Amino acid sequence: MDGSIELTADQRKMLLKTYRSGTDSRTARRAHIILLRAAGWTWERIREALFCSNDLITDTLRAWAAGGVTAVVEQASAAAPIPAWLLKVLNWVSRRTPRDVGFFRSRWSCACLSLQLRESGWRVSAETVRRGLHRLGFNGVEQL
Repeated sequence: MDGSIELTADQRKMLLKTYRSGTDSRTARRAHIILLRAAGWTWERIREALFCSNDLITDTLRAWAAGGVTAVVEQASAAAPIPAWLLKVLNWVSRRTPRDVGFFRSRWSCACLSLQLRESGWRVSAETVRRGLHRLGFNGVEQL
């Protein structure tokens, strides 16, 4: 793969739309990589500008070579597996209260869940717990 990408006007328009107004940040990032590569940016410059890994760039360019815009968009929208720690959190949130495990509170907080995970052997920050719950559709503490 020599790295050169030529976009048709329709492909460019679709990638720009995906980048600018897409709801999935992974898809937008992949579209951005293709747009920058088509503009002549080097691999290193893309990596430095987007703060992304070589693997992301490789996967995106391979998807582009295999199937164009559709492959890039579909690959990015494939759901990532749910980590085991997040499944454990879901179990706690749905079946227990913080008082069941020794906290003096009536509702779970991300900090309490993080502490409980630490006792179970996972080192996950409260912010990571918040992002994981948000990914699964919990958008606020009132839903916990």
